[in-house]
Amino acid sequence: MSASIKGSHVAIVGGSIAGCATAIALKDAGVAKVTVLERSSSNHLQDRGLGIGLPKPMQELLLNSGYLGKGYKFVQTKERRWFVKDVDGDDSWRGRQAWSQPIPVQLHNWGLLWKELRERVDDYRGGVTVKELAFKEDTGVELKGEDGASVGTFDFVVGADGASSFLHDLLNTNSQPNYSGYVLWRGSYPMDELKCQDHDYFLRNKVWTTVGFENGHGIFYAIPSSADDNGGYLINWAVYTHTPPGLEFTTPTVVRDVPPDAMRFFEETVRDGLPPYFLELVTSSSTALSIHPVFDDSPKSMTHEGSNRILLVGDACATLRPHTASGTTKALKDAMAVGKLCKEKLTWAEVCETYQQERKSEADTRCHARIPSSELRRGIKCRKRNMQNGFRIKLRSKITTSGVMTRTTELAFFISITM
Repeated sequence: MSASIKGSHVAIVGGSIAGCATAIALKDAGVAKVTVLERSSSNHLQDRGLGIGLPKPMQELLLNSGYLGKGYKFVQTKERRWFVKDVDGDDSWRGRQAWSQPIPVQLHNWGLLWKELRERVDDYRGGVTVKELAFKEDTGVELKGEDGASVGTFDFVVGADGASSFLHDLLNTNSQPNYSGYVLWRGSYPMDELKCQDHDYFLRNKVWTTVGFENGHGIFYAIPSSADDNGGYLINWAVYTHTPPGLEFTTPTVVRDVPPDAMRFFEETVRDGLPPYFLELVTSSSTALSIHPVFDDSPKSMTHEGSNRILLVGDACATLRPHTASGTTKALKDAMAVGKLCKEKLTWAEVCETYQQERKSEADTRCHARIPSSELRRGIKCRKRNMQNGFRIKLRSKITTSGVMTRTTELAFFISITM
């Protein structure tokens, strides 16, 4: 028999953005008690100073719904600029600007966003790793740690434990993430470490940039630093390349100790592909960079149909390619969907059934956000010329009334310079 919603004690396995947002949504829906179980130490996650983008409507929803405080820091942009290397042009230092789009995006520090959400969670337990569970007839779900000891018994469990989710594997025994064949290199560092001229280019112009080069591209923008850094900013960069030599990926585990051969491959790639200004943005970092292998995973089950006592949110239920810039947005929408359903439904069984129907459709759409070659040909035509000068771009697309290129065309361009 399915447990009722009001009066339930819910465990959320995973305490990053998806887990904390879900805890806030459940509390707002009137769930009696919510406990977040996170394997990292309590404050470890706030050190993740990498950048993420949110669309303006989601930003406003978070503020208006009480997920974020009025003093929360982010960077507002108004335009996206696309560059290619142009050694013979008038502006060879920054490269040739190939395109610009009036796209307002709010740019965030992942650690600051997490901290803001974490502060609104009443029962957050760091250093707790969940490895097993057992269904207890009429009493709920018992969660167990690495040593087999009981962590507690709960009426309902939400899996928010990321792309390598224990609960994802439980619900999808035959589903494994597939490696895409390319990786994302990431780094961030204080803006005042950048000694070249125009170090405040992103903030002054309110822009974020994409730089295309053969077999890859880079993204560059500014984000707020942590709240303890006197209101400063970080340079955040992300560069996509093919798989570095000597590395094989079977799981979406981040590589933080980069092997020498892989590092040489990266240095050669950015030296050949990036204009001097953007190359300096990458090489000026005083902190270690990391490699994020890109995986696809759209599982069949987002809820446990047999018990109606488990559902998945965020990366635990679907792994999205980072070029879609929608992983965090999807995680937040998952959390809000759970909260909304808990207000509308009477039992967890009803919540699970509707959640599976509604969120599975969006997860599938975003997981397969890859434009077929026919769409590439219709949406945008990209003819390669001398690779030192990048790409000659011929746009053939419909423009929306706001003057912003359609999402299909934008993705087509994005993919065409990545292939």
